[in-house]
Amino acid sequence: GAGKAILAHLPETRVRDIVDQYGLPEYTSNTITDVEELFADLDRIRERGFSLNDEEIIRGNRGIAAPVFRNDEEVVGTISISGPANRWKGERFREELPKSVTRSANVVEINIHTGVNEAD
Repeated sequence: GAGKAILAHLPETRVRDIVDQYGLPEYTSNTITDVEELFADLDRIRERGFSLNDEEIIRGNRGIAAPVFRNDEEVVGTISISGPANRWKGERFREELPKSVTRSANVVEINIHTGVNEAD
């Protein structure tokens, strides 16, 4: 999830270079192994503002990640969570948890923009 949230905001040529270098190895039957399928997923991530990992790396594990931007274009990281697929279902997985992750990413972005430091 976190990796896809970052890839979604990189130039297409950079994503293709990364795929060329590392490939798209299959970890589970849900793993995206086709580059065009990956680009379609990256489009969906940009549209909705977060990525979903639906047991793509580890069977039984789901993840959600939202990008953190330094400005409107530069991704500097992600906020991500992962949990058990048997408990993260339906609306909770596709709506409730993504809203929480996205809110957290937005808080980090605001703190980056305003220079807020928790240690202050």
